[in-house]
Amino acid sequence: MRLRDLINRRRKKRAYTPAMPPGNPPGDFRKWQRNRATQNAIQRQEQDPPRPNKGRTQTSLAKKLEILSQLYPHPDGGQWTAQEIEEATNREIHPSYWLAMKEGRTDIIAGIAQHGTISNLWEAIEHKIRLITRAMGVPYDLWFRPMWWWEKVYEEWARGEDVEDKLHDEKYDSDDSRPARLLVNWEYVRPTADDWTLGQLNIRPRDLRASVPAWTLCSVGEAATLLQIPETEVEEMLDTGELQGGQSDHGWDSVNLDSVLRRLD
Repeated sequence: MRLRDLINRRRKKRAYTPAMPPGNPPGDFRKWQRNRATQNAIQRQEQDPPRPNKGRTQTSLAKKLEILSQLYPHPDGGQWTAQEIEEATNREIHPSYWLAMKEGRTDIIAGIAQHGTISNLWEAIEHKIRLITRAMGVPYDLWFRPMWWWEKVYEEWARGEDVEDKLHDEKYDSDDSRPARLLVNWEYVRPTADDWTLGQLNIRPRDLRASVPAWTLCSVGEAATLLQIPETEVEEMLDTGELQGGQSDHGWDSVNLDSVLRRLD
């Protein structure tokens, strides 16, 4: 074989381009790649069983998405597929990103471009959460309910109980400063000057626990207000040992405040 023939053969190999599927305009390689990535993600979701996290526990985000997929099914029935999420979010949530979150291989921050400030980063995260909740029909503030609440509602749903009112609760307040404001108003906590930022209390639930003695007791009504659940559910949690408290002949009359704050963290 002559040297010129060998060079021409190598040039042909380098110039090779994958064949385009019918329907795509010639040379539209980016569209072909995007369609192929979407189809691969959907095929993996439909054919492959969920892969366990090797040596890792399931993330809280993965647990939450798993529960939401059961409690908020697609309008046509069944769990939301990666392609349906992509279509419902105007292609802003890519199928591979959705599957990675559901399988616990990434969190909601991953995939967001670098932002100049923390506030800009939070705006990007908030946008992602709004996309997902709007697509699935979940009230936005309800997304921030602690995992124990979601697990409790899921267990009630699995037993066949009616949980529709809880799943569409528009009154839940997800403000992080809310517990601190309540405890200050009830005089369980006395904030210092450093606890205020621009006129707002800046104390997270985990920090509140350090400010409240472990033996402090509150009323059942106060515990219900802090957890944003009915008093009957607080009493059920006391009965099952999920909360600690004091009992009299008339029933539960006090709740250990530290056990309540643990539920807020």
